[in-house]
Amino acid sequence: MYAVLTKNGNTYDLPVVKTGNSNVVIKHIQERDDVTYQANIVRVWSKDELKDVGIVRFSEPKVPTGKIESGSKEDTLTSYEVTRKSVWIDDPDYVAPDPEALLRESLIKIIKTEAYERIIQIIPEWKQRNLTAQAAQLAEKGRVNWTAEELAAWDAGVLIWDQVSVIRSKSDSLEQSVLEMTYDELKEFDPRLDEVWV
Repeated sequence: MYAVLTKNGNTYDLPVVKTGNSNVVIKHIQERDDVTYQANIVRVWSKDELKDVGIVRFSEPKVPTGKIESGSKEDTLTSYEVTRKSVWIDDPDYVAPDPEALLRESLIKIIKTEAYERIIQIIPEWKQRNLTAQAAQLAEKGRVNWTAEELAAWDAGVLIWDQVSVIRSKSDSLEQSVLEMTYDELKEFDPRLDEVWV
């Protein structure tokens, strides 16, 4: 996002006249100056060149967790950016999340990601789709009608899915163990280690 500043003699300063994406601010300064600028000036001009025509970056930061806004929003101009925000004060009603619960949640996400990565090493997603399609075709055909080649392909697929099932089962077991660990155990636990998956 960008802001167009107010022209003050030969310089530009607050207040902001216009905010928006590059197209919006370029259109505005073209109308203001009755000059045609190239469409990509915000990408190719330097910060100083942009500021010379009154364009600077614009940001409106989100209120951080645990804070609330106090008073109205005001613009502040640093060298090349306008920041629009109010004063942030502590939210008296804010209750910080339980660090133990956050750690459990984080570890469970890591376990799921690690399981996914280990499965993908065994069988990429495209191959999973192919095996699933092949299984559907063979089921439709009926096992008694399979050729020796089809039976061998089925058995090879079963071996792969058996490896995947072991990882999924271990993932479920690790997630359950995370729910039962103490906080100190959680802080020491690293589900990315190979020995955890044995």
